Amino acid sequence: MKKSELRQLIQNSILEVTIKDLRGEAPDFLNVRNNSKQLEAEYLGIEDDIVNFRVKSQYTDEYYYQQVKLLDLKKLIKKYKDKYKPRQIVNSAIKGNILIHCDDPSWKYWGFQYKATDGGYALEREVRPAHIRNPHKKGSLCKHLDIVLVVLPFYGSDITGELKKNGYFS
Repeated sequence: MKKSELRQLIQNSILEVTIKDLRGEAPDFLNVRNNSKQLEAEYLGIEDDIVNFRVKSQYTDEYYYQQVKLLDLKKLIKKYKDKYKPRQIVNSAIKGNILIHCDDPSWKYWGFQYKATDGGYALEREVRPAHIRNPHKKGSLCKHLDIVLVVLPFYGSDITGELKKNGYFS
């Protein structure tokens, strides 16, 4: 293995962020884990490698939309589609490296989007830190993304079905 390949491999493994990584930090700030238990995430489908959800606001009739990009999905399909069942590949992608985004203003307001940008797991970048609201960069998720990451693995069959329908496993 060349030095450049090894450096790239190390950099990729350092930047990898999984559901387990993100949810491990969530309870540290704003009681996110408890607040997310009161919410329901609605699966909207997958477009390319981005899984879409929506979660109704706790306080209004408004919905907020979340996205989870499965960074390893295409690579896993290409490499393993002849060796493993589609559902196994999708499950591996769900457990793998992800990028996330929520359109709820609190995602930006509390500095989660900035922290996600800084940590390499933001689907949409934010370069302004929340110096006043969250100066110590606590937490990683808003309550909407927390519940989405809880339920995402349960939609593996739906995601697999859509990917099959769209020709990813042909």
